[in-house]
Amino acid sequence: MKKIATLFQLKVLRLRRKIEGVFLTLKRFYNLKTTLYFSVEGYINHVLLVLLSYQVKKIFLANF
Repeated sequence: MKKIATLFQLKVLRLRRKIEGVFLTLKRFYNLKTTLYFSVEGYINHVLLVLLSYQVKKIFLANF
């Protein structure tokens, strides 16, 4: 009987689920948009600012 996936592929799949969960949270609660941007820099800046706000909120809530 053949294996469907290797151990490495299963680890990558679990990691992908975690990443998709974070992006789902960012889209719902931190206004991450996946629309077309006029420049790559604009898209990267938007994603970085959303991730920064996520981290700041996590740190702020952990301290209080």
